[in-house]
Amino acid sequence: MKRFWVYAVLQLKRGTRQIPRVALFTLILLLTAGVLCTVLLQENEGKEENSMLTIGVTGDTDNVYIRLGLLAVREFDPSSTYVNFQAMSMEEAHEKMSEGKIAAYLEVPYGFMDAIFRGEEVQLIYVSHRSPVGLGALLSNEVVRTASDLVSETMAGIFATQVTAREEGLVSSEEWDDLVENINIRYVDFVMERDTLHQIEYVGVVNGLSFGGYYVCGILFLLILLMGITMAPMMVRSDCSMVRLANTRGIGIGKQVVSEFFGFSLPSVLVILVIALSGVAVCSFVEMPVSELDGIGIDFAFRMIPAVLMLAAWQMLLYEFCSGVVAGVLLQFVLALGLSYISGCFYPPYFFPEILQTVASWLPGGIAIRYIGGVLNGSGEGLPALAACCVLLLAACCGVRALRMRREAR
Repeated sequence: MKRFWVYAVLQLKRGTRQIPRVALFTLILLLTAGVLCTVLLQENEGKEENSMLTIGVTGDTDNVYIRLGLLAVREFDPSSTYVNFQAMSMEEAHEKMSEGKIAAYLEVPYGFMDAIFRGEEVQLIYVSHRSPVGLGALLSNEVVRTASDLVSETMAGIFATQVTAREEGLVSSEEWDDLVENINIRYVDFVMERDTLHQIEYVGVVNGLSFGGYYVCGILFLLILLMGITMAPMMVRSDCSMVRLANTRGIGIGKQVVSEFFGFSLPSVLVILVIALSGVAVCSFVEMPVSELDGIGIDFAFRMIPAVLMLAAWQMLLYEFCSGVVAGVLLQFVLALGLSYISGCFYPPYFFPEILQTVASWLPGGIAIRYIGGVLNGSGEGLPALAACCVLLLAACCGVRALRMRREAR
């Protein structure tokens, strides 16, 4: 047992010597990410129109009612925050759509309002790109279809009310104009205040996280994986001579793996603690745009440790398959990106087929992201699965090392 503790302390010392390398790599990575984010934010600053869907309106736009309707939508309707209707000529609409400045345009036939007053149904002409590929095209189609349905159903309702009132003699001819005006005013009030008729519940992007919280979760996950790459010189061995020597000294494979596990994870744990505690200190003085970081406490830093340990076990398993530093670095980097992608680090999991979502949820990456998300939203879910996965990965390390030692002994 004494030899085991000596071996464990030796591995911790080896891990301690890796701390400067891991810290320097993490600092460079964070500075690079910070510079890129700053540049992107500065490039997009003030470009609010890029986030809005622009639809042109052509045809009978000189009609006073059409202009009044466009003004009302732009100034009073809640849809003005994400849809911008612009009046323009037909030639201008063609030119802007070919340049990609508008998503589509709506052609209002001349005499459209007169036809409405006569109770006639006149169709608007909606023109978009031939192939409605992409979120913008789909959204524009849905917006126009919704507006068309609203207008058609409203016209039918108003005209049906007029016909019924005339046939049944519900109002006199003197009251007729006031009735039509009141019906239209009530409809306009209903449409303009439709956002008060429902309650919006934000369920989050993934695991109850907001958009910002989701990307914070992904960044932490990817950062932990990338830190493990710097430990390749410590973990990669060309042969199993030291493993056999330790085994003959009474330090079995299981004891070796456990000792090396704590030595390997020590630098990552310390660096993540420093980053997390620094983030907690910053969030206590600065109002963050990410809701999950509001009021975050010191316990957040220590609750990140289980995720670091489990991912360290995963990376140890990968290093067991490598006999060279270059091969170890390449394997870790490629699988880090692949695991991050399939686990929903770059895109939410529901972008992938259902079978892929199921597989990803059982991979170490999916388990770790689910746990980190629980730490951020305060639910604390995923710890039992994380612990079980860590134990299984360490057991797999023991199995791979034993097989490798037997193969070299032949």
